[in-house]
Amino acid sequence: MHHLGPTPALLRPKDLRGLLKALVPFVVLAAIVTLPGRAAADTVISQERAPSKVSAELNRVVWSSYDPATGDYSLMSRDVVGAVTKLPVAPRKVPFDVDLGFLGEGAEVAAYSRCKLEARLTGGGSGGLLPNYATGRGCDIYLFDFEAQREVKYAPTAGGSASEFLPSVSPAGRIAFARVYEHRKGSRGRLPYLYEKRGNHSSRRLPGGARGTTGLPGPTSLDLGGSRLAFTWGYRPTGRRSLAYDVRVDVVRGSHRVLQSVRSATVSRSLMSPSIVLRNVLWGRALVVGNGGRSDFLDDGDSLRGGTRHAQAPNFLVETSGVPSRGGIYYLTTQSPMPSGPAGKAPACGVPADAYPATCTLARTDTLAFVR
Repeated sequence: MHHLGPTPALLRPKDLRGLLKALVPFVVLAAIVTLPGRAAADTVISQERAPSKVSAELNRVVWSSYDPATGDYSLMSRDVVGAVTKLPVAPRKVPFDVDLGFLGEGAEVAAYSRCKLEARLTGGGSGGLLPNYATGRGCDIYLFDFEAQREVKYAPTAGGSASEFLPSVSPAGRIAFARVYEHRKGSRGRLPYLYEKRGNHSSRRLPGGARGTTGLPGPTSLDLGGSRLAFTWGYRPTGRRSLAYDVRVDVVRGSHRVLQSVRSATVSRSLMSPSIVLRNVLWGRALVVGNGGRSDFLDDGDSLRGGTRHAQAPNFLVETSGVPSRGGIYYLTTQSPMPSGPAGKAPACGVPADAYPATCTLARTDTLAFVR
């Protein structure tokens, strides 16, 4: 693996320790609506034609931008001074499964996968709006080094015998990821598993979640903080057509907790993208009823903070990414979770097509009130 050196111009993990104790806001990828009383505080960052994963750290926020002329997704970055740039890496045909962070005490990196066969564009996280990353094949993990401004392949973790995706890096020197043993026969060749790896040590398998009837999509988002891995896990319960979702936290060589579970019936429910911020775990929840829906953010402060709190969110959340912030919460919004494209093929801020307007708005707000 390419050695990732220090980052003199930007904050590094050892520079953040004092600052982190005072900061707990987070970045959110959501769906389009402006809440009463919040419009004045919101700053629009970008308008997009399709949903994507979003990840943020103190130095920047990253996301994928869809180009209907080429059908490509490019990896975008906005830094702390407000400069929006397209990162100098090759695009993908699906949104990047990107995680922003620091791998050890070195440079800031964006971690993501590249696949020989891309994943299905829908059927994964955020109620099925994001790719089902477990269906990609020949996937390897890559890192974009912001200091060197180049992409490097992460040292092989499975020796080419498996497909690996949804990476998440930690200042503790660990990396977590999902793996499919694509060369095995039957269901053993399509089921996703969770692993973590530290330095040159062997990969360690983590418990994961329920398999349900198909075993898919399995993990839909990962966030690694030290020895704790927060993740969402989707599965299809027996006798149900809709997906169920869990938010879980696994401690390497330690405990395993389910923070929340939801199942869909007449009301569509989904959980998305938990993030570890200090001692807290933050995630999003969306409910769709008829032509409308509602969403909220949840904050599990563990036993020291007195349990889960929630805050009102834009109408329909698509994704979340928690991070200590220098004054703001980013979110991607859409007016409605219901179909709006030609012949009802896709929801607003859903499956991309040339005819759709830019209905996903990435913005920032400076206020969010959590209550018990």
